[in-house]
Amino acid sequence: MKRGKISFFLPSLRGGGAERATAVLSSGLAEYYPVDLVLSRAEGPFLKWLSPGVRVIDFKKSRVLTSTLPLARYLREEKPRVLISGMTHANIIALWAKALAKVKTRVFVVEHTNITQVKIPFWEKKFFKALMKSFYPSADVVIALTEDMKLELRKILPSVKINVIPNPVVNENIYSLSREPLTHPWFSPKKYPVVLAVGRLTSAKGFDVLLKAFSIVLKGLKARLFILGEGPLRGELETLARQLEIEDWVEMPGFVHNPYKFMARSDLFVLSSRWEGLPTVLIEALSLNLPVVSTDCVSGPREILKNGMFGKLVPVEDYIALAKAIEETLKERPIKDYQEAIEPFILENVMNKYISLIEGVE
Repeated sequence: MKRGKISFFLPSLRGGGAERATAVLSSGLAEYYPVDLVLSRAEGPFLKWLSPGVRVIDFKKSRVLTSTLPLARYLREEKPRVLISGMTHANIIALWAKALAKVKTRVFVVEHTNITQVKIPFWEKKFFKALMKSFYPSADVVIALTEDMKLELRKILPSVKINVIPNPVVNENIYSLSREPLTHPWFSPKKYPVVLAVGRLTSAKGFDVLLKAFSIVLKGLKARLFILGEGPLRGELETLARQLEIEDWVEMPGFVHNPYKFMARSDLFVLSSRWEGLPTVLIEALSLNLPVVSTDCVSGPREILKNGMFGKLVPVEDYIALAKAIEETLKERPIKDYQEAIEPFILENVMNKYISLIEGVE
């Protein structure tokens, strides 16, 4: 099927769900098509995830807006069959560049963020919504990651067809990285069960709620809480842990390149988010047979967990309910087959959906 180049466009591969998904998807599709990954600046940890079949185009630009003209020039010269962009601002640039280039390239825009939930200034949110309303109708395909995101996008784009395709989360890379050795006193030998959380230390992830919940859990049983990630709220979270007098039972080692070896050896994964786009880490935990507890936030957890079939769902901000769910799950130690939950997010299944769209646009 190696015909017609497929190109991807992103600001960088510096980290995050969109960048990770693009690295995985572009590498997978490179088995079927010639693939270019066009970046405003070629930097970020997920560059290492790319297969040799992906050609990286580096515009060496510090801002995605300044990539508009180089991207238009690239489209005129290379004439890819399809350009797939991700993240709202990059999607707008991709559509502008196609209009400037005046080429027949089809543009697929993938919305990775639930714009109605993101905590940004009101004027900024209004500005992006206006841009989406103006330019997304010119895209050949609009893709949302979840049904919840589709419903939110529908409010902005009532007359545009929106496809739902999740990110390709489950792939061999996760399993191979999960087998790497882990040397940490909490894990070898393991004296108490380990509760794991992963994400940037921001308000969106609700780690303050998790710390309050964990302080209640510790009153009934001994356990450890491991939070992987870095971010602006580190100081506040460390202070809160001290105020709750649980700092000896909580560790926040910062960002790690391989969270999967921690997932493979933990006893429970907790998602305490106030909102999400598609919570990749929740799917990754399930793929490694790690039981999960999650807030019932918008969007993703309820769809992923099939309304609670594959993990307990608790109300957002309710640290008492979260504590109860954590304690119950640690005591129950559920052993489940999560294959049904992760099936939609397996790389091959996601690729097949993209291939159907690519082959169906002509």
